[in-house]
Amino acid sequence: MPQEAETVYLNDLKIHRENGWSLFGLKQSLQKQGKEVSDIEKRLAKAWSHADITLQTSRY
Repeated sequence: MPQEAETVYLNDLKIHRENGWSLFGLKQSLQKQGKEVSDIEKRLAKAWSHADITLQTSRY
């Protein structure tokens, strides 16, 4: 399932560039697959830098 989630989040990011919710979900799916997430973490930090809530789960 993490591979399918990765595809879903990557497709969403093509439409909604740098969407924090999708970046968070992508990060989670990559972590579950044992893949590198440092680039995604940087993008997520930038995208979420002005948010007033802390992400705990993705929202798709």
